[in-house]
Amino acid sequence: MSQFTYIENLGIKVANGSPSFGILLESPDEVKSFVYSDNGLYCAWIYSTCIKIFETKSNTEVSTLQTKSALAATFSPMGSYICVHERYQKPANNEPQIKNQKIYQTTTAKLLFEFSAKSLSQPQFTATESHFTRLVDSEIHIYDISKLNPDSPTATTTKFSKSVVSQYSLSQGQRPLLAVFTKQSAKAPGALKLFDFTSHSLLASKSFYKADSISFFWNFVGTSLLGLTKSDMDTTGKSYYGDTNLFLLSVSGVDQKVGLAPTEVSGGKEGAVHDVHWNPKKNEFIVCFGSMPSKTWIFDGFGRKVAEVVEGPRNSIRWSKDGRNILVGGFGNLSGELDIFEISVNGAGSSGGIKKVATVNAENSSFCEWDPYTDFFMTAIMYKRLKVDNGIKIWHKSGILVECIQVKELFEVGWKPDLDERSKITEVPPKWAGNSANGAASEVKVEKKVGAYRPPGARGKPATFSLRSADLDTPFESVKSTATTIPGMAEEEQLSKTALKNKKKREAKKAGDSDSPAANSPAPPPPAVITSNATEKEKKIKALNKKLKQIAEIKVRRDAGEKLELTQIQKMESESTVLQELEKLQLE
Repeated sequence: MSQFTYIENLGIKVANGSPSFGILLESPDEVKSFVYSDNGLYCAWIYSTCIKIFETKSNTEVSTLQTKSALAATFSPMGSYICVHERYQKPANNEPQIKNQKIYQTTTAKLLFEFSAKSLSQPQFTATESHFTRLVDSEIHIYDISKLNPDSPTATTTKFSKSVVSQYSLSQGQRPLLAVFTKQSAKAPGALKLFDFTSHSLLASKSFYKADSISFFWNFVGTSLLGLTKSDMDTTGKSYYGDTNLFLLSVSGVDQKVGLAPTEVSGGKEGAVHDVHWNPKKNEFIVCFGSMPSKTWIFDGFGRKVAEVVEGPRNSIRWSKDGRNILVGGFGNLSGELDIFEISVNGAGSSGGIKKVATVNAENSSFCEWDPYTDFFMTAIMYKRLKVDNGIKIWHKSGILVECIQVKELFEVGWKPDLDERSKITEVPPKWAGNSANGAASEVKVEKKVGAYRPPGARGKPATFSLRSADLDTPFESVKSTATTIPGMAEEEQLSKTALKNKKKREAKKAGDSDSPAANSPAPPPPAVITSNATEKEKKIKALNKKLKQIAEIKVRRDAGEKLELTQIQKMESESTVLQELEKLQLE
């Protein structure tokens, strides 16, 4: 079953996903952060003085690491080791470097290796956990874990010296690959190179300018790489946020820039690359790029455009773990709308390969991620983004909101990963299944037909206008005028010339209407006024009748296809309770 953890102002909590959403484990202790292993077997809670490691199936503690001011921690791919980064402290004069980065065995808490590191970059492991690497002064040091000795670590160290390294990334495939990025200098352009990890032989390379940093994205088998480069400044003056470019390298010899620029053939768009994601099951990737409204395209493993997904105010992409659904949203300074797309079994490039399922509103969210086990996804408003309205929302892939958790302050949230197999829970929980009757959910954006305005009376509905005060619940005629009067002066003398003229017109019109047949019909009875002497029972009956009227109005709106808030849905569900209370009061 799916599982997620979140840290709020009251402590840390571990909860089930759909359909129960029950709390499995909680602690009021002040936990700074948490991290799951990539295979979902372990979860580490980071405290100020220690790190507690839990086994996720039973939620039992397996080990405790005694640390000093731990800032971050990461697990190896199979969860056998955990690397802890403590706060760096500058040594005093003639004292050795303080070793603030340490590698432990997960279950035994045995210290295997420690070293000094000023930056927060963590060591990277191979998929089989046979070796780990770290960056030391533009060189990559490689360690054999089976021969690791804490007393003499240099004996098992080899150095990668094929290129000057600014950043690097190690793939997680069966054949480990090493991607190396070199920043441009005054004498040479920047470069992205792909090496075989074992033989250090060069497999592919690409040179370019305008690149100060890079983000690495590997495909699911670790044979192809996307490099998203970014420069601190845009020399063309088109952007305040620098320049971005996307490059594709693979072991098959592909080394090219992904075609996103506008041409007569491609129909691309100028602007930054906002987000990139590989399909978790196929060798294809999706890119959101361009100035707003941005474009979102899908490419195959050779960098050829397969399909156009959407064009709109979007800057974020999430691909579900089974590769069948895509979220394309607009967060940050955008409205927070999320488009949900479904990909057919024949692929995105086939006829009707991409179908839009729904659009939901997740405004102010700073977290969005698919549940690795099921067809649900989570959005969350975090305290670092917004100081109010913090909470978690869990949605079904059809756009139905199935769970809402409100907290005062939400600091961190995350799903438990799953690399083995997906759960069979894909249906909408019964409590919310009725919301999909019209193909819309509680917060799904529904497109309405726009036409000429017609008043309610012309649409066969009762008029909404009433000569009653909503605050006083009495006729307006009974409300006394607050205008100032002068005692002893006739009313006509107190009016201005314009007011007196308008009064005479009204009297003349009233005298003329008195001869019409409508004037001889009996006047409607005045609306009933509840006096202040009404009993407590009458007040309760009036309040319940008011609730029933509101519920009826909500049902009309639902049947008309309008979106409903979560509180409105809950009010509809309380109709039977209100009717029972009203019947009980009437029988007394």
